[in-house]
Amino acid sequence: MAERRVGTVSRGIRCPIIRQGDDLSKIVTDSVLEAAEVEGFALRDRDVIAMTERRYCS
Repeated sequence: MAERRVGTVSRGIRCPIIRQGDDLSKIVTDSVLEAAEVEGFALRDRDVIAMTERRYCS
């Protein structure tokens, strides 16, 4: 068995501002898939995608 060289990798994916009534699943999915394509990383089985909140203040 090959020895592991990398542990957890974390990436910050930028999403558009999400408003009440938006399709959260679609926005997150589209944002992650687009980032993977543009940045050249692969998504694999058992990857975990988490989401945090930042309140927008104008």
